[in-house]
Amino acid sequence: MKRLMALLLMLCIALTGMALAEDELYEEVDDSEFNEDAVVPVVGAVYPDKVLSDFDSDSPALYTARMTAYTSGYVERDIESERVFRVGDASARGEVLYIDPTWVIMRYQGKLAYVKRHRIFSVTPVDSSTTPPYGTQKHAYVAKTATNCYVRKSMSDQDESWVVLNPGTTISIWCMYDGWAVVNYMRSYGYINLDQLTDLTPVSPTDNPLREDPPIAAYASYYKMVDTEKNHNRIFNIARGSELISGIYQPGDIFDGNKIMGPYNKGKGYLPAGALSDGTTTTSYGGGTCQVSSTLYNAVVNAGLTVNKRTPHAIPSSYVDKGKDATVSDDRYDFVFTNNTGANIYIETQFVKVKGYWTSRFIIYGRPDPNGYTYKLDSQVVETIPLPEPTYKKDKNGEYVIYDDETYQVSKGREGYVVDVYLVTMDSNGLEISREKKYTDTYKAAAPIYYVGVTPRETPIPDTPSID
Repeated sequence: MKRLMALLLMLCIALTGMALAEDELYEEVDDSEFNEDAVVPVVGAVYPDKVLSDFDSDSPALYTARMTAYTSGYVERDIESERVFRVGDASARGEVLYIDPTWVIMRYQGKLAYVKRHRIFSVTPVDSSTTPPYGTQKHAYVAKTATNCYVRKSMSDQDESWVVLNPGTTISIWCMYDGWAVVNYMRSYGYINLDQLTDLTPVSPTDNPLREDPPIAAYASYYKMVDTEKNHNRIFNIARGSELISGIYQPGDIFDGNKIMGPYNKGKGYLPAGALSDGTTTTSYGGGTCQVSSTLYNAVVNAGLTVNKRTPHAIPSSYVDKGKDATVSDDRYDFVFTNNTGANIYIETQFVKVKGYWTSRFIIYGRPDPNGYTYKLDSQVVETIPLPEPTYKKDKNGEYVIYDDETYQVSKGREGYVVDVYLVTMDSNGLEISREKKYTDTYKAAAPIYYVGVTPRETPIPDTPSID
């Protein structure tokens, strides 16, 4: 019922707009008759539309358009703001540089101003091959709602919703912004938490499909954003490694992670960031590329491709489950697989910010499995290795403690794990038809580490009472 009312309301607005446009050719109409300027109170941030300062006299135009009689252009998106220009009759033609739900940025006689959308007509694209017809909008994604989906009035889960969509509803997404899906709702924007969506599929920016082959596998991992230089560098390295992987791989091609992403140095475009080396954290160029190889490894397994070489880290990773990581290193460890599908595959990489996390996502396109099978890894911890006894080291330089009766803990240590990993095969209905144990990974335990001072503490000598 709500959808029907919304559709009827939109139809009424459209019909009203058509009538006004025709009447306004001959008589003045006051902008204040429209309630599009009503302020909608919001809790969170909203999509930042472009402003006049983003454009100048040389900015390319999207459309040319005529303005209805007595149309005004303003310095703000507010009919009470200062007026930039005012046209006399309906012969005035200007250039449309930007469009939002209720306003356009118009260039008229060299002046830039905001003009209400219902004030323009006879809108013609400057380049119809790259610009859609006026009133239509190219969207970037389609998706389905995974649960009851709240289309919020701002990018906050505490804000009110324009409407609630049922699970399984297919929606079109205009763009992604700051971890939210931005959609059109009436003459405004709506915002959807990405956690409420599934089956996110990119849409071709042209009338041609992005690619003929369907996606056969996808996998994503996450990295929490921390505002330090090392973390910024790590994010940069993940994006850089992902960029190098994206492309077409022909039948029989062997993907070699180190040859494609490496060498992991400054010359390859990497920055110094945190990395794992022999079970400890260090700083090296290319830190973060193991998250790239680990995410790709899971996508490759899901696609049923042949894995030639894969090595786990010495300690579990935070971005994938135990037993599902794949480390890379210039001289020792590599991730290698073969395209065994008999057809080309295309690996698409995406690295986007979703709320406080950066998401590394790999989508593999190609020929689907002839039997309709899909695959996944299932890892099971079969043993937890207890924390070893603490290790004590002498702090000879007095970096942490001075005296020999003082200690300072520099590492809490960690438990170890023994993990069995299975390859699970599922039929076209998603039902498990086989389970094969592929390998066992062991992540060694590490002892807590303490520093102990080396300087003996002097024993105070008690005062000897005097005898008078």
